[in-house]
Amino acid sequence: MVWAARIRFVKKKEYIIDKLIDEVSFLRAQQIPVGRTKEVCNKHRWPLSGVLECYCGRTMVGTTSTWREKIYRYYFCSANATHPTKFAVRADKLEAEFVQLLATMGSDDEEETAKFDSKTTSSELIATAIRDRKTDITSAQKRKNVILDNIENDSYKVEDWQPRLDNYTTQISELNKIVADLTKAKLVADSQAKDRKKHKELFAGASTTFQKASEEDQRDIAKKCAIEAGGFVIKANGSMGRRIFLPKLL
Repeated sequence: MVWAARIRFVKKKEYIIDKLIDEVSFLRAQQIPVGRTKEVCNKHRWPLSGVLECYCGRTMVGTTSTWREKIYRYYFCSANATHPTKFAVRADKLEAEFVQLLATMGSDDEEETAKFDSKTTSSELIATAIRDRKTDITSAQKRKNVILDNIENDSYKVEDWQPRLDNYTTQISELNKIVADLTKAKLVADSQAKDRKKHKELFAGASTTFQKASEEDQRDIAKKCAIEAGGFVIKANGSMGRRIFLPKLL
């Protein structure tokens, strides 16, 4: 155990250590927090830290700067060495833009609504086409069976009806292939419609929920929205945008 003391040299290789304070007082002093405590460090909110991406491709993280006894929050690029100057943007500005972006993504514009409606209609049309083709298959199979029954009863000669049997067989095979292709197309259309519904449910009211949520919940909302939106990027001018709408920069 070492505590505050003063060293006085008496002779060569001989010295006396004078304690400036007693051991009990020193131990008590050790219990007093010095500098910024964890509580002080954690008092700042960073709901978008690790979610935003710099235009250079690196992650944006939170930091603070003090000017005239006032603390300002920023998000800065974690790879500032790659920038000519330190790239940092005011946190309140980006968080306000993020809330506005969520509100925009949560409200369907005419183009998005039309796109969603077209997917729904497409799925319904495909389902109708599948039913029609299956009806055609049943009809062709019945006609083929009639010919086979008559051949079996010796009412028809095989050599006279074989071309028509082959025609029905080919027709049924082609119709089955069309039904298989339409079924795959319907699965894709249904999946797209489901994704769109999930997108709407995620962003509907997301901006309001984000503002009222705790920091932990805000980060969770931000991460889910970033995944669904394709990522959020901070451009060189400090504005926020969606990754899927930005050109590849690197």
